[in-house]
Amino acid sequence: MFRASRVAMYEAGEPLFTRAQEAGEARRDASFDDVLRMITGIIATGYVSDEQRGRVLRFALDGIRTGKD
Repeated sequence: MFRASRVAMYEAGEPLFTRAQEAGEARRDASFDDVLRMITGIIATGYVSDEQRGRVLRFALDGIRTGKD
């Protein structure tokens, strides 16, 4: 079950992340695997509230964006 979930995440997420990189919206020096591991680590950590978890996740994801507005 876990292996199938992992495969599904990569099959769905990797092409989206690649398109974001090609569009200049996501850093080129990151891989989808890097991002997935970062998010998994953030989600697995204990937080005071759901709001705090969301804030920390937004901080991390801001680092993936190119800053192109």
